[in-house]
Amino acid sequence: MSEPTPLQPLAPHLAPMADAFAAAEQAARQQEQDAAAQAEARRKAELEQAELEDDARAIKDAFKRGGMKLALAMGRSCKTSWTADQVEDLIYPPPPPPPAAGGDGDGGQRPPAGPQPDEGDEPPKWKLKKNPVKALPKDCPVTPLGIDGEVCFYLTPNGQFLPLESHAAEGLRKLFSPDVPWLWGNFPKFKENTGEQTNWDAAKASDSLIQACGRRGPFDPAEKLRGVGAWHSPSGQLILHCGDQIFDGASWQKPGFVGDFVYPGAAALAKPFPWSEDDMEADAERKRFFAELKALLTILDSWNWAAEFEVNAETGERVNFHGTEHKLSSILVLGWICSALVGGALDWRPMIWLTGEAAAGKSTLQKLVAAIMGARLVTSSDATAAGIYQSVGYSSRAAGIDEAEADPNSQKMKGMVELVRQSSSGGNILRGSSDPKKWRGFTARSSFLLSSIVIPPLFGQDLTRITILPLAPLPKGSQKPKIETARWAAFGTMLLARLLDNWERWEATLDSYAIALGELGHDARGGEQLGGLLAMADMVRFDEIQSDDIALCCAPFDKRNQPKDETTSQQFLNWLITKTVVAFRGGNQMTIGALVAGAAGLVDLQGEGATPASYAAALHAHGVFVEGFRDEATVTLPNQSAGLAHLLDGSPWGTKPGAALSGWQQAMQRLCTARGPDGQPLGKKINTRKLGIGRGWSLPAKIFLRMEEE
Repeated sequence: MSEPTPLQPLAPHLAPMADAFAAAEQAARQQEQDAAAQAEARRKAELEQAELEDDARAIKDAFKRGGMKLALAMGRSCKTSWTADQVEDLIYPPPPPPPAAGGDGDGGQRPPAGPQPDEGDEPPKWKLKKNPVKALPKDCPVTPLGIDGEVCFYLTPNGQFLPLESHAAEGLRKLFSPDVPWLWGNFPKFKENTGEQTNWDAAKASDSLIQACGRRGPFDPAEKLRGVGAWHSPSGQLILHCGDQIFDGASWQKPGFVGDFVYPGAAALAKPFPWSEDDMEADAERKRFFAELKALLTILDSWNWAAEFEVNAETGERVNFHGTEHKLSSILVLGWICSALVGGALDWRPMIWLTGEAAAGKSTLQKLVAAIMGARLVTSSDATAAGIYQSVGYSSRAAGIDEAEADPNSQKMKGMVELVRQSSSGGNILRGSSDPKKWRGFTARSSFLLSSIVIPPLFGQDLTRITILPLAPLPKGSQKPKIETARWAAFGTMLLARLLDNWERWEATLDSYAIALGELGHDARGGEQLGGLLAMADMVRFDEIQSDDIALCCAPFDKRNQPKDETTSQQFLNWLITKTVVAFRGGNQMTIGALVAGAAGLVDLQGEGATPASYAAALHAHGVFVEGFRDEATVTLPNQSAGLAHLLDGSPWGTKPGAALSGWQQAMQRLCTARGPDGQPLGKKINTRKLGIGRGWSLPAKIFLRMEEE
């Protein structure tokens, strides 16, 4: 392989050209270095200018919040370390220098005005302010909750719930009280000529508050607001709202957000009794609790309870609850007190209605319960449903209504019964209001203890929600128990602490009683109502579920040999067949049931000229049609009938002019479609123009008259 050719020396005549290229490259590199240095200098200058501007803004903001003293302190803490003179010049800029004098120093003349803009020149453009709405500082004492239409919702510095529509200065003062000075420090207003703070800026404060509520999003108090009382967490823990503090299942919290719900501040309620951590003291407290519990049951036993289950039907002797010598009604009242203390945490709230003649002790019993529950019970002797739900509001406080009847058939009492019905299962109470700041609905979660001489007419759906406890007059010479308010108030805190300690077993305890009652003939509703009262009493009487004794506790409430509760359709038949009408000439009155039995040939007819046909004809005017004879006889009620409308006017099964669906049509449909022992429908739907009936429902006459029921 041949050797590589060595580099040849540069030709002498090319050397000047090489030197020129090298010099040009050197000059280019120098220019790049100079340009980079200039760019770096500009960048540093821009950074310094930006820092100066940021510092200037911070100093001005400090002056607005705290005057010159705070501005000077801010200037000293800035990176650029402003002097006092620089800060003062920034806050109070020196006036511009006077125009230069003309001529020979004799004052001269005003310099000529600058050129005027042509008519076609554009006016100066407006500059939008960046971030014009100030975000609420983190130390804001008011908590925005959200917005609903024109109303914003807040928690005040005291934790109280406050809806606000108008955000004028007066409303904001109430919202921020007692921390109104915070508005002065964060939204100041100054005199332009002196820089002295004169007030706070309500417009800017309202902008920030409304903006914060908007960012929180829609807020529905009926769904998210929980007032004083007991509640449960999503995991089933017992939450106690005691007004100024909230127990969240693990520790005590201030009013505000606990999980997804808002617990607003309110007047303080008595907190659960704080059991001692010392073993000896705790044992003494436990003994005192059970002694007071026995004393309470003994006092309750002094009332003359007259419920059927208080007496053994076979022996006629009074029943003692589970060998304790206590009366069954006393145990149920204890169960109600316990359920009322934690009513908002229950899926089903059992209700009690005390009834008896005057001087039976109803009002005294209400006072005893009020002493135990304190402010957790809303009491009244002349309440309306509206008054109760306005007093209870978003809380879960219970209600004790004494002398509830006034007029058992009045709209006032109907409204009260409706409220009781809704509260048992946590129904929504909705009420319109022209004032958008007023609440328009809430979930009713109150337990009710009502008492009256006469109980108003109740439907089956109401009877399944209310345990009625009759009271007989007290024996002559008996004295009313003395209500020691302080003593029973202290015991009430012990009851609450006991329920809190045993809350983990509540569901299992309720299920055990519901199963035992189901085996005794009670339906699911009975297990919730009666079982709830017995289970609550169990929660405070025992440390653990008394599984072996529950059947004995429930034995007095055996319903297996009792007639079943009637459905509304069966109640309809009772109403209709006992309705009295003028049947024949002379003003003779007969019940619809007697006329149907005569028309169907099911009874022997008395009187001259009395025939099944005459009885059937008498029924036609009232919209009741009987066809067939004896076992083949049927009774048909048309869906639309003026006679039936008049006959059932004022009952739950009536109708209104122009209504497409009547109450009796619904009742008859349920009766006819019900299945008999053979599995076939008891009646049938008809559509005939015979006798002008049209569409309707038809039942066998014996079923219509309830002759085939056991």
